[in-house]
Amino acid sequence: MKISIKMPTTTDAFNQAVLAQLATVEEQRFLFWQVDQAQQGAVIELIERLDVPFASQADGIALMVKQAALPVLVKWAKQAWPADDELQSSLEALTKETAILWRAGRFTFNVTAHPLVYGILNVTPDSFMTADATKQPTTSRPTSIRWSRMAPTSLRLVAKRPSPVALWK
Repeated sequence: MKISIKMPTTTDAFNQAVLAQLATVEEQRFLFWQVDQAQQGAVIELIERLDVPFASQADGIALMVKQAALPVLVKWAKQAWPADDELQSSLEALTKETAILWRAGRFTFNVTAHPLVYGILNVTPDSFMTADATKQPTTSRPTSIRWSRMAPTSLRLVAKRPSPVALWK
């Protein structure tokens, strides 16, 4: 067995536009699962669990899968056919080919494998002042501890001394 990306072909301009829209904006991936007749039933059973559109063809199955569902498909296929080296290899290639990479300067993040969470916590004392300027801010420390336990990829603490004008407003 083997699975790969295979964009459907059509000569109709409108259908081409719809397929392009689905692939780019809707993040749908068009796949073709090359499978023999003997194993087609098991593959269809797995695909039906994903609740995605598919069609059986002479030499395999064409299907459309949302980008976010690809890791699930890959995981299930690897578990169902662990000894099929060709399938395992094609699943690895599919994972690499469909990875969503975010580049920021010299850094590259694979947000498919590990989503990025970025938090900015403003612990500037005047951010927590109430009408009574003599009270000490008490909510910043518990909040920062709670946020850090959420395991963000990056957490930035902003803590500047307030200007005297800000304290007396």
